[in-house]
Amino acid sequence: FLKDDALLCTLLSRLQVRNGQILISVTKQEAWQLEDYFSDQLCQIGFDEHYELTEEGKILEELVYKFVMLD
Repeated sequence: FLKDDALLCTLLSRLQVRNGQILISVTKQEAWQLEDYFSDQLCQIGFDEHYELTEEGKILEELVYKFVMLD
């Protein structure tokens, strides 16, 4: 998933579920790393042969947007 497995373990340890929502707190540095990762994935698997967003692409786009908003 991420280049740094330690970061993944840290982030997973912070996951919380409240009222049916999954919450996680991240530092700015972690948010930048996640935004980079999700952006890369969006470029690699987020579009079909007609350059239309796939279902995975729509999810990745939302995740990129959420982590960019933390900046």
